[in-house]
Amino acid sequence: MKVILTGATGFIGGEVLNQALAHPKINSLICLTRKPLPDAVTSNPKVKVINLAEFSSYAPEVLSELEGAESCIW
Repeated sequence: MKVILTGATGFIGGEVLNQALAHPKINSLICLTRKPLPDAVTSNPKVKVINLAEFSSYAPEVLSELEGAESCIW
């Protein structure tokens, strides 16, 4: 399952990130973030990090990365 996650750099979002990485049914995790994530997260093959300055609009290349997601945790 492909999942979109925002807030992964926060306290609660960080735990959601850990749980999502450990979940066997999640094979792709797209993290939308303003801040960088630790190397231990970004080196995980499940993870694709998209750094955004603004969450109110998305460039076409970002939308194409999000395509096919079955879940979004905002």
